[in-house]
Amino acid sequence: MIDVDRIRAIFTEEISGRSGNVMDEAEHQGRIFMRGVIPRTGDVRPDDKVQAGVALKATPTSIALYPYVFRHVCHNGLIFAHSTESRKLFVEADSIFIEVDGNLEGVISGTGIEKPLREAVEDCCTAEAFKASTHKFRQCLMISPLRLHQGNPLTRILYGSVNKLGTYHKLAKAYLSPIMEEYLAHNDEPGMFRMVNAVTAVAREVRNPALKWNLECMAGEMAMLRNMPMIEPKPYRADLPNEKAREPVTSQIAVLS
Repeated sequence: MIDVDRIRAIFTEEISGRSGNVMDEAEHQGRIFMRGVIPRTGDVRPDDKVQAGVALKATPTSIALYPYVFRHVCHNGLIFAHSTESRKLFVEADSIFIEVDGNLEGVISGTGIEKPLREAVEDCCTAEAFKASTHKFRQCLMISPLRLHQGNPLTRILYGSVNKLGTYHKLAKAYLSPIMEEYLAHNDEPGMFRMVNAVTAVAREVRNPALKWNLECMAGEMAMLRNMPMIEPKPYRADLPNEKAREPVTSQIAVLS
């Protein structure tokens, strides 16, 4: 079993040791969710700064660490779970299994989790990890979702993504309407960039740490264009919210969280 309190302490120490800080921490049903940022920044466009970081989720049997990008202008974050720097550590019997971007890369004898954990944090903090994540996010400025789905309206793309997310978290689909409202509220941004930011803006207000984590991972996948070309949206009845008469997103979140 993994001592999640010890994991919390090690993660905080590693982030602090890089002159960073843990900006978000929550515990939910025996799991901890943490996000730390370090002093490495870049711009996705003029006057739109993003900061490098690491997102951690720890359970009694596993630890996931992913590159994290925090956008200063709106205080939203993306988790890049599917990147070459992503790491998962699983403890089974007397061994630790290490996954890199979903592929098993090694097995360590014993249950000493501290060394591989520190190495995983280091991998997520590299300049290369931040450069790759920022590049993907910046690419959203140049891509319209409709270019990826000829004949499919924009709403169907988001519905397909939320349907997929819903297989991992039963509450996810309840956030489709707030995401679409947030999307419609910012028509001055390019399509895909605007969609990613709509997901992270809603995630920022979510109280459930597990759902917030999943929404931020969903935004990261959208930014990496992992799901977009292969979505097969399910039929749906809901129409777009009326752009001229919509309720504040936060009022819906307060009920759903």
